Amino acid sequence: MTNQEACIIISREESDGVYLSLLLSNHLGHESFNRHAYTPHNNAYYSHGLHLLFQKKSYSELDIDNIRMLYEEGSDNRRLKGLLLSVDFLELLNKTTHYDSFRWILIIDSTDTLKIAERFIRQKRIENAYMVINSALCNSPNYVLEKLSDGLSLPIINPENILPNVLNSRKSKMNLSTIPENLIVKKFAVSVAFIYRCDHPDAKSFLEEHLLRIQSLEGLKKAVFIFAESNLTQELDEKFRKELSIRFLPLETKMDDLFNEIKEDYLLFDSLTQILPLKNWESFLDYMDKGQMVFTTAYQEDEKKEYDWYDLLSGTRMHGIFGFTKKDWQSTRGFDPFMDQAFQLWDLCLHILKDAPQRKTFGFKSKTAFTRPEKIEFKRGYQKVLNKYQTDIQNHIDTILFQMSEKHADFEALGERLKKLQWSYQHSNEELQALKHFSHQLQHRIRNLESGKYYRIKRAIGKYKKLFFRKKTPGSGNLKRILEFIRFALSRSGGKILRKVGKKLARKVYLKLEDRPIRIVYEDDIHQDHIHHYDQWIRNKIERIEKGNYYEDFDIKYPIQPLISIIMPVYNPPIKYLKEAIESIVVQPYNNWELCIADDCSAEKKIHQLLHAYSVKDRRIKVHYRTENGHISKTSNDALSMARGEYILLMDHDDLITKNALQEIIISINKHPEADIIYSDEDKIDENKHHSAAHFKPDWAPDHLLSRNYIGHVCVIRKTIMDEIGGFREGFEGSQDYDLLLRATEITQRIHHIPKVLYHWRIHALSAAQGEEVKPYAYMAAKKALEEALLRRGMPVEVKYLTGLRGYRILYPLQEEPLVSIIIPSKDQTQLLKNTVNSILNKTKYARFEIIVLNNNSSSKSFQQFVTEYSTKFSNQFRCVDAHFPFNFSKLMNMGRKLAQGKMLLLLNNDVEVIHDDWLEIMVSYAQQKRIGAVGVKLLYPDDTIQHAGVIVGLGGIAGHTFVGMHQDEPGYFNYIQSTNNYSAVTAACLMVRAEVYDAVEGMDEIFEVEYNDVDFCLRIQEAGYNNVYLPHVSLYHFESATRGHPHQNKSGYERHIKEMTLFKERWQKIIDH
Repeated sequence: MTNQEACIIISREESDGVYLSLLLSNHLGHESFNRHAYTPHNNAYYSHGLHLLFQKKSYSELDIDNIRMLYEEGSDNRRLKGLLLSVDFLELLNKTTHYDSFRWILIIDSTDTLKIAERFIRQKRIENAYMVINSALCNSPNYVLEKLSDGLSLPIINPENILPNVLNSRKSKMNLSTIPENLIVKKFAVSVAFIYRCDHPDAKSFLEEHLLRIQSLEGLKKAVFIFAESNLTQELDEKFRKELSIRFLPLETKMDDLFNEIKEDYLLFDSLTQILPLKNWESFLDYMDKGQMVFTTAYQEDEKKEYDWYDLLSGTRMHGIFGFTKKDWQSTRGFDPFMDQAFQLWDLCLHILKDAPQRKTFGFKSKTAFTRPEKIEFKRGYQKVLNKYQTDIQNHIDTILFQMSEKHADFEALGERLKKLQWSYQHSNEELQALKHFSHQLQHRIRNLESGKYYRIKRAIGKYKKLFFRKKTPGSGNLKRILEFIRFALSRSGGKILRKVGKKLARKVYLKLEDRPIRIVYEDDIHQDHIHHYDQWIRNKIERIEKGNYYEDFDIKYPIQPLISIIMPVYNPPIKYLKEAIESIVVQPYNNWELCIADDCSAEKKIHQLLHAYSVKDRRIKVHYRTENGHISKTSNDALSMARGEYILLMDHDDLITKNALQEIIISINKHPEADIIYSDEDKIDENKHHSAAHFKPDWAPDHLLSRNYIGHVCVIRKTIMDEIGGFREGFEGSQDYDLLLRATEITQRIHHIPKVLYHWRIHALSAAQGEEVKPYAYMAAKKALEEALLRRGMPVEVKYLTGLRGYRILYPLQEEPLVSIIIPSKDQTQLLKNTVNSILNKTKYARFEIIVLNNNSSSKSFQQFVTEYSTKFSNQFRCVDAHFPFNFSKLMNMGRKLAQGKMLLLLNNDVEVIHDDWLEIMVSYAQQKRIGAVGVKLLYPDDTIQHAGVIVGLGGIAGHTFVGMHQDEPGYFNYIQSTNNYSAVTAACLMVRAEVYDAVEGMDEIFEVEYNDVDFCLRIQEAGYNNVYLPHVSLYHFESATRGHPHQNKSGYERHIKEMTLFKERWQKIIDH
């Protein structure tokens, strides 16, 4: 920026200067100046250093050097376009010529300030100086900007959003009559007659608001005429008589009768049906000051727009407020009495412009204040106007048709914008619905907690806790309280409560010792006496890697050593973090890499200097400097165009890779040379280098990728794949990497996961790692990418936001409605079975299903009665088949498969309960997909905590359910509870699979009688090339092991458990270890 473009603002009051500097920052300048959005915290003329300087009570010559340093530093970094200084600093500035070529704006708040300013301008012989009176800054910021725009030859930017007046309309201490001509102040040179028609009760409040506004206009000669009913006259007259001269007229008075009494130059008619925004009032009157006609309309998009006679004749309708000169009224003889009242303003304007069709009139956008109850005959009114100007229309038909064609183009553009707004509204509405749903879930959970038996028990126990632990009072003691508790325990209600409490404690102990709920156990826990926090654990790992010989004979063991091109788009990162990011690459022991950096026109010179220094120091570092800002997709493609490597590694400009990252990637390439995409685990690192939030990711999970971008970093993609998909796409900024991965995984499924933390995602104020709210636009971009990806795959689906905006849910349409065979084994337990069957029959929207109950040695009469009743009542959907052999879950399911007639099989326990009606439809929508194997769901305990949300092989030594005991609405580890995900296995308590898949893996292995049969079944499905999927949006209650009890409850059960566990380990040890 040259000094001729720079500007110095001088002010007595700091608040005056700050307000004007913010106006200029946001609304005045070239686009190149306004690349960054200036806010009250990012002022283009002010900084913290200048603020401290402004607050000083006295100045010395050293302060001149301070100002110069502050300006040069701010200008180099494109943070400052000028300076805001105190008027007391002018004396020092008189002693230097450094700022003589600057433009000067001096804010005048008193006669003394005016004298100081004039003396300074005269002594320095400054030509580019402008003085602004502070009252004009308060009352007419639009006018001030317009005058400064003309004087400084700088365009006004974003005129619709003028900053609010923070000066509280402080009055000037000057006499307006003494103001010099070159002082910018709002002072009207004409007089205006304001004519209002108040013929409706709703218009009264708007009339008072308009009168207050007129009253505040300085230097304007005005008269007010109001056509109104008599009951309004006295009230308004008393309120405004001191400030305004108002004349009230009966509604039936004709304008011609009033005209001779009007002495003012301008007339302004207002029917009080429209509201003109306050920020436009000054411009509205200013155009009248210049002799222009003005009107308001609710039918235009722009705040202000020029019109000529052809525009108005081709259909633009004005209403509300209309301003014109008295000469215009005289030349047309006023309103046409034969025109309908609603069309008189339009007709008058056409009449005025008739003899000068090139003359302009200005329309200002307004809002409708209220709608009059009377019906307006628009067709008849328009016809009268068109008939009156029929000859003129014929004479100028070509011009009018051209104008109408332009309007048609405007309407088309408006239609496109409307579509975009509708799309934006739809997405915003979905976000709102997701948040509402989350709120309802929380409210529901609170109600359940407060009404639940455990809450009531807690209150009861609390009551007796107070009884035992309250402070002693005279006449009370421990013995008395103990006796009261014994009496309570021996009572019927007390004994019942204590039994329930005991049951709950016993269940918690059982879950702790037996099911072993999921938690992250770090490797060092096995060898150390105490448990480390993650930060300590990862630091130990990093230290051992740096000191150890983990990669001895690396070149011999791993001969495939391709060039890896690291892609890094850069835009205004903190210098410190950028340097650390580059250093984390430079120190890699693996040397065959190149770093391709594209800088997206960063503002700070130090960034360019740093990048240049690295590129000179190391030839493997290439830098491309963009000449204009293009956002991250364009910048990443520029970096990609420099890449020569066989593999592309994606990296952000402020993150870190571990010292062994490239070595681990090379090891993976050697072990899996077919892999096209490789990704690793990651964590987050803050400003203090504290590690947290480690994300230990699953192996390739295609359904989870359709729920969110879980792959993240490190991500390595084969260069040929990148070339085939065309790199990054514009329009997906914020989620451009997600869009890239969705397209890449459409052409390759050769994807490998390195189960090690190789990437540290930086947490700071502007990083997405700080929280998703930092980049809210990324949500919509990700959803758009997901919708387009599924359309490319031939799936016209509906994509919805997850609760809390933590990902996405896909609603697949049903390709057909195949018959679902629901197979339920049962032994007695009639009430449980009846509850399960009733919930299916009463709460299932999907119509095509059959229920097959396998009677495994039931002996109770109630069971036989139930089977007889339901076989008769629901003969088309229910049947029971005897299975008289010792309990073997696998054998029972295989038997059920032979009996089933459906294309879909649903393996279901007899101790579950359906909760919502679309459960079966959702399961079918996934099971119908050819790549899907087993489909599992979220199973809940009766208190809405989780019993099953997927099975992890290796958890607990063999296999275990995830997130046991957590509430169903909790997100869990990285939102895995609420996200659709691919697991190695899902429980057969509720498992759907296509019959063809069941047959392809030869059903369940009957060697597993009770345990691990479902896990073994799912692993064989996975081994056959199918994906097993967990659906968090299908929930059922599960009263676990209610029929047969716990499998380890006796000696034979425990011996069978050991046998089946040994068999499972022998078959799947490799997966358990992984």
